[in-house]
Amino acid sequence: MLFTGPPGTGKTTIAKALGAKYQDKYVFVYADDYFKDVCYAAAQKKIPVIIIAEEVDELYRADAGTLSFLDGADTPRNLAGTYVIFSTNYPNRIDPRIRKRPGRIDRIISVGAFRTKAAAACAKMYLPDDINIDLKELGAVLDRTTPAEIKEIINIAIGMIRGTKNELTVDVIKNARAFLKGTLDLSVQEAEEDIEEREEIFKKNGAQPDYSSYLED
Repeated sequence: MLFTGPPGTGKTTIAKALGAKYQDKYVFVYADDYFKDVCYAAAQKKIPVIIIAEEVDELYRADAGTLSFLDGADTPRNLAGTYVIFSTNYPNRIDPRIRKRPGRIDRIISVGAFRTKAAAACAKMYLPDDINIDLKELGAVLDRTTPAEIKEIINIAIGMIRGTKNELTVDVIKNARAFLKGTLDLSVQEAEEDIEEREEIFKKNGAQPDYSSYLED
């Protein structure tokens, strides 16, 4: 199984929830790039296991061994049961031989940003109990946000009114979302400018010196 979607949409949370639900029947393991080793070990000892493997390099640059493993040719048979849940923020980067061939991954599930109703329900978990906000208006303000973004937006909104006599309203939450977006956009811009500056320095001066050699002086 493969969970796909942007960062913060809850892919890991869903995987953890599955592990918690079936913890009496399965061993829950984070394996990432060692998922094949865990599969072999579990099969050898007949241990029922659910393996979580996030951003696995072998999905992006698959070798013959990985392809054979996903095809089932080299997959160890575990009568107790083995389930591997992959997750990625970048589904288009997955090796086409995996992404486009049926059977190598049994099911692909897209985990996207929340729409209005789900966004409001998520935000309600982070709002103080004494806050009375219209959920329809709240959902409209938070439409197409991820769970991680919603949590951060509510925290920012609460911070905005802390120490004031202002109430936490939909407008405050709307401003908090705009503030978060502006902060993220600025961070991306600064990062891009830094990369461009480093590339210009590299073109001008060549490769950076080996700073570790200075320690010998």
